[in-house]
Amino acid sequence: LEPVPFELLPVHGAPALIDKYEVIEAPSAAVAIALSRRRDKRIAPAPRGVLLVADPVFDVDDARLGPHAAGVHENGRFARLAFSRREAQAIAALQPTTPVTMMLDFDASKQLLTSERLGGYGVLNISTHSVADARDASRSRLILSLVDRAGSPRDGVLSAADVSGLHLNLSMVVLNACDTALG
Repeated sequence: LEPVPFELLPVHGAPALIDKYEVIEAPSAAVAIALSRRRDKRIAPAPRGVLLVADPVFDVDDARLGPHAAGVHENGRFARLAFSRREAQAIAALQPTTPVTMMLDFDASKQLLTSERLGGYGVLNISTHSVADARDASRSRLILSLVDRAGSPRDGVLSAADVSGLHLNLSMVVLNACDTALG
């Protein structure tokens, strides 16, 4: 089986992402932001700036829950990403004049990404686990917080269908996740 390039994923209103959007691959978020600044100097900055979504909580055994977790969550497959939070903090430090919002821990959720709260941001940077399905790209997904603050399970799987249904007005989306460079 061959990996499916990210730009060939189906998206709402087009057979593939590349048919509807410009897709640029960069070695890091810092490089992508620098390229964006150079290319888009004429475009007014988004009023809310950059949204960084990082370091989701995947399991009730996570230390961020403390001893008050509500129960046993069956998903123990995704380990905490060791550098996701530090990466978001480093990206934020590169933005001295641009507003930056960091949504970490339980706030790094599917509910956030599918809500109206994303309006006004120009850049969205997501740092989490991903699952790429080489046989069926529509089954590929991002894994966000799988538990809430009380330790109860919640839907944290952002599917390709969920992504294709999003109506975002962003100048750039950066995805820092496992298996994203397979294409």
